[in-house]
Amino acid sequence: MITELKPLQTYPFDSTGVHDINNGNQAVGQSFTSFGPLRPSMPLAQATLWDESGTPTPLAEGPNRSEALRINDAGNVLYRVASGPIEDYGYQSFVGPVGAAVALDSLIPGEPGASAIDLNDHSLLLGSHVNAAGFAESFLYDFVTGSFTVLPMLENRIPSLVGVDNAGRVLATVVGPPTAPPGCPPEYPDILYWLPAGAAQWQPIGIRTYGFIPKLSKTGLVMASVSRVNPSASPLNNQYAGYLDLNAPGAMVFKELPSLLPPGNTGLYASWAGDANAAGAIVGQVFYPGGYPMRYDIATGKVEDLSPHFPANWRADIGLGVNDNGFIVGGGYFHVGSSLARLRAWSFNPVRDSQASAVSKRFSEAVRILIGLIGGGDGVVLPVGGPPRPVDPGILSLLNALPPVQKEALVGLLLGALAGTMSDHELRRELVGIERRLLKNALAHLDQAHRE
Repeated sequence: MITELKPLQTYPFDSTGVHDINNGNQAVGQSFTSFGPLRPSMPLAQATLWDESGTPTPLAEGPNRSEALRINDAGNVLYRVASGPIEDYGYQSFVGPVGAAVALDSLIPGEPGASAIDLNDHSLLLGSHVNAAGFAESFLYDFVTGSFTVLPMLENRIPSLVGVDNAGRVLATVVGPPTAPPGCPPEYPDILYWLPAGAAQWQPIGIRTYGFIPKLSKTGLVMASVSRVNPSASPLNNQYAGYLDLNAPGAMVFKELPSLLPPGNTGLYASWAGDANAAGAIVGQVFYPGGYPMRYDIATGKVEDLSPHFPANWRADIGLGVNDNGFIVGGGYFHVGSSLARLRAWSFNPVRDSQASAVSKRFSEAVRILIGLIGGGDGVVLPVGGPPRPVDPGILSLLNALPPVQKEALVGLLLGALAGTMSDHELRRELVGIERRLLKNALAHLDQAHRE
């Protein structure tokens, strides 16, 4: 079931965007307005936390813009707030539990303006600042112990930071020489590097990216998109997502995700991977053309377009995060085709929905058996989509031992309770009708017995 991550009930917020989800099924991002600034005292966006039901909670107050970037399993949130007027694009970073976050500047030595981009489940922050000597540097800061580590330069430059995983390993990029893959115009693609926990040197991963932002999951999967030769495609429509596992023994190998292009289709295609969980589920986006959220399973090698899970009034564009429980968060358009269409974040769990569907199917079969007991009376039931078969005689003997009035009342109540669990609307109506008939007959018998 798709859950809409609703905006804060504060005018003029009407849209939402999500960035991260933890294993407590809490998601963070921002509520924002699609109308633009209405007056200087109004924020354009406000950092927001959502529970599993999609109910929003504000994370930052005040007239300036704010957005939440990360939430970890300890419940600590990383968010940032515009540090000046609405026209000012500077931000101040905050980290900590909901309602008790502290400014990063109060924790990090050096000049004001420290910023962080990632927070792992051990409350290790990855960010950058200007030190007391006036030089820019990247750092890791342990929010629990207060340990502060300056990261080394990367090819004599400040690295462009990507993320930190739960093992403390850091991913970054550096702009490469002015070359590009065949079929692409000359640009400056990024070269990926990683820094093993506690090491003094960056290690090259051996792949370049072009256009799409690489990501690092908390479990140590490096996700990136690489170019293929396709003279008819622009570089941004010629990117294929894949992953590298930092936990794999031996040499790291980049594994490309399979394409979702229909057989025989040679049109434009691109894909991007945004997050992965401990079970090896990767979520992201595909274009062929248009944008669709996708899910890839490392264990089975299957890639799935998630858009069929959404009702017609949704246009789901991208999967941005996935937790170890299987919950996926992403963004798209809600109320498509109407004047109410707005950008909205969403969450759902396709694995749980599939399991719920299987349980509903088993319930349906059990209910059909009960219908056969009451309706047929001969202990034979006709399951949906299956041949006739006898009912377990143990069930028959229990029910047949009851007086008819008790039997009908008991089974009627049971069918009524089961009706509320059915996703099959036709079966639910059938159950409610049988429940009413059985209870009506039971009440008639009781009334007759009372009169006598």
